[in-house]
Amino acid sequence: MKLFWKIFYSTMIVSVSCFSIGSYILIDSAFQDSIKREATSVFEENDILRYSLQKELREASVSDFYFADEKNKESASNEELLITVASSLTIYESGGELTFRISNQDGDIVYDNFNEDLSNDAVTQVSNQSKGYQVKNVNGKYFLHAMTPLQLHEDLFYIENFREISDIFASKNDQWTMYMYITLLMIGIGAIVMLVTAWLLTKPIYKLSKATKQIAKGNFEERTSVSSYVEVEELSRNFNFMAEHIEEMISQLKEANQRQETFIGSISHELKTPLTTMIGYADMLRSKKLDSEQTFMAANYIFQEGKRIEELTMKLLDLLVLKKRDIETKPIKTTAFFSPLQQYMEPIFEKANIDFYVEAEEAMILIEPDLMRTVCTNLLDNARKAIDHDHGEITLHGFIHQNDYHIRICDNGKGIQADEMGKITDAFYMVDQSRARVQGSVGLGLAICSEIIHLHKAELTFDSEFGKGTCVTVIIKGVKRC
Repeated sequence: MKLFWKIFYSTMIVSVSCFSIGSYILIDSAFQDSIKREATSVFEENDILRYSLQKELREASVSDFYFADEKNKESASNEELLITVASSLTIYESGGELTFRISNQDGDIVYDNFNEDLSNDAVTQVSNQSKGYQVKNVNGKYFLHAMTPLQLHEDLFYIENFREISDIFASKNDQWTMYMYITLLMIGIGAIVMLVTAWLLTKPIYKLSKATKQIAKGNFEERTSVSSYVEVEELSRNFNFMAEHIEEMISQLKEANQRQETFIGSISHELKTPLTTMIGYADMLRSKKLDSEQTFMAANYIFQEGKRIEELTMKLLDLLVLKKRDIETKPIKTTAFFSPLQQYMEPIFEKANIDFYVEAEEAMILIEPDLMRTVCTNLLDNARKAIDHDHGEITLHGFIHQNDYHIRICDNGKGIQADEMGKITDAFYMVDQSRARVQGSVGLGLAICSEIIHLHKAELTFDSEFGKGTCVTVIIKGVKRC
């Protein structure tokens, strides 16, 4: 069953049940109070009857009738005396003459001026020290039948009086009829109100459900806009957050898949090109007679392309190993780190007619020296390759900034266009494909640098202006001044 109908039916059942129970208790309580009130009035009338009878009986004792305890005198029976006194007794109330009945202890009627045929079977159930009443239905009329004992010497009699209470039952029936009409009206109005309320409560959930289906179909841009009660608004915000996170993850997976496809395509291309060249020259050596110079040229091409494949294979292995290893860093002075690097790179830059300047602030940094030297060597070599003019200049500047050590390498080469900046650390990506191939690059240098930087929990940033040059900064966390 849908939540909409669960809310509707449960609310209606609870509302109608509570209303019915409350109405029943209210109507029954009012009815019982009316019965008790009438019973009190009937007992008061009964007391008046008993008091009057006792008074008349005392007066009759001095006349021609004598009580049964006067053993030596001729006397009438107690029953005859009581009948005589009751027949002469007339009492009026607001409703007219007060009717009553007298029965003996066997339940036989001794005197009766009540016009209705009402049984007195309950008389024998009342003891001589108590009083009672019962409600009886006679020919569609309801009567309250009260009875109290009257001890006349050794004989026990019961004074019974009656009051019609049909109006109380009629009022009760009217109340039940009114209750039924009100209940039906309440069910109708309540059903309309609860339909609207349940719809308002479940509408945001339907929106969320619809958005969920859209996301399940692949529409990860779907969002919910729910302005409702706090809980659903919070659920909507969390849903949107989840959708954004899923969209971001899917986007990352797509990008990763695209990078993987590009990576595989690049490997295939990088392997196919030298292999094609090698096969061509090998076929030339096999099928044709070449002079010594042509033979050397063909063999040299095969050797160079073989070295290129070897370099590609080694760098791929380095990249894979870096992704699966942890490093052990150690503290090292910056002078001890930069001096060998400077000595290694200076001859290369001199050969390329590039001025190389090194300025490093003395400090103690926590690195893996060989791997970090690979980073700096790759960055310096990339700076060299970016310079395609005379008067080239490369600077390496090491300095402390806040609690980090910055290694900044700048060149005055060609620079990188803004739309290329986000791709330069991808494997096999090369800004200038033709220049890179001439210089023997395979496009894995920055990818390897990025992995090494990641292992050091460091940062690698790029700042470049096309046509003017590039600055690359390695930010090493944690530094101690010497």
